[in-house]
Amino acid sequence: MGGIEGDWELRVEMCPVPAKLTIKCLMGGTWMLACMVPKGNMMQCMMKKVDGRLELLKFAITKRLPPVEIIELESELADFFSVGVETIVREGDNLRLSRKGTEYLFSVDKNVKK
Repeated sequence: MGGIEGDWELRVEMCPVPAKLTIKCLMGGTWMLACMVPKGNMMQCMMKKVDGRLELLKFAITKRLPPVEIIELESELADFFSVGVETIVREGDNLRLSRKGTEYLFSVDKNVKK
């Protein structure tokens, strides 16, 4: 799963702001995926690669009431991350996350200050 760490964003027509995703490899080979639509809830997914596939260890989400204009995207992403991601594939400046026929294509977030 090389080259997937970093900051990513997802732009979709249904939402006026892009969803933000940060991926980090922690000690012991655990992967943290943190996702948020600005002004919405923070979602955190802890995963580990077991027998060549990703396994969900823990999912957490804050309990804020998001603005109506982001609620659809936030709900879709919460449903997606809450059961875990099956594959994460880097495709150039894009990152494809998929699970059971559902996939999202994130792009490198070029607005992150280093």
